[in-house]
This record gives sequence, structure tokens and C-alpha cells, in this order.
Amino acid sequence: MTGVEIGIKKISNYLHTLSALILVFICMYIFVDILMRFFKLPPIGDVVELTGYLNVWMVILALGALVRKKQHIEVDLITEHLSAESRIILNKITDVIGILFCFVMVYKGISMVMDSYEMGQRSISWQFKIWPFQLAIPLGFLFFMFELFFDLIESKPDKENSL
Repeated sequence: MTGVEIGIKKISNYLHTLSALILVFICMYIFVDILMRFFKLPPIGDVVELTGYLNVWMVILALGALVRKKQHIEVDLITEHLSAESRIILNKITDVIGILFCFVMVYKGISMVMDSYEMGQRSISWQFKIWPFQLAIPLGFLFFMFELFFDLIESKPDKENSL
């Protein structure tokens, strides 16, 4: 492993940990809001809007680490009937398609963040700036793309794919 690859994997792991912490925060935030309503206290605020943004962060930031750890959803209905070499080829093809998709998402995500920043877009209920929340898209897909690239260059018949 090169220094760059180690650095990217570390950052990817940090993003995965941040994703888990966001999940914990969302659960606590909703729980406190429900308790406040139960005790007839004023609710925290627009729980739906904030948890919606945080759900996007939670899912997208974890993508890279989940792909590397092979913890993502995989449908193997067809691949289980293929030979080890065919699985490797199919894995390489899907990695290339995934890298291209991630590249488009990073490009479009950066464009969206820049447009949001330039227009001064704000959330509907709390009026906070939207662009920091949108950063999850280019950031998450960038590290997803890196992990797919590492998977592409590491695919070998003797690895997990040949089982």
C-alpha cells in the first residue's frame, strides 16, 4: 500500500466513523424532540429538515469505507454461477462504471455546492446556509471513487471474489 492509499483509507474510515456518530445524533435528537412533545414542552424545531440533511451525510460519507470492507449490499444471484475469472472481470467492469458515476457525482456535486454558495441559498425553516450540508455529495463520492479505484487495481482471482 502506498502512502496516498493509506491516507485515503484513513480519511475514509474517519468519514465512516462520522457517519456512525451522525446516526447516534439523529436518534438522540428525535428522542429528545419526542420527549419534549410528550411533556407538553415546545419541540426543538424542524426535526424533519435537519434529520433529512443529516441522513444524506450519514449515507454518503460511509460509502467508501463500506465498499472497501465489502459491507455494502451485493446481489449475487448471477455472480454465484460465474467462474472466478468471470467474477473478477465483472467486478472490474462494475468498478469502472462506478468510478465514472462517482466522477460525475463529484463534478455535479461541486457545481451544486458552488451554485448554492453563490446564490446564498438557505434552508426553509431555520435559514442556515445550505452549501455546507451539500458538501457531503462531492466529498462522499470522491472517497467512494477512490475506494472503487483501489478495488479495481487490487482485484485478483485469489482474493475474496474467487470464493
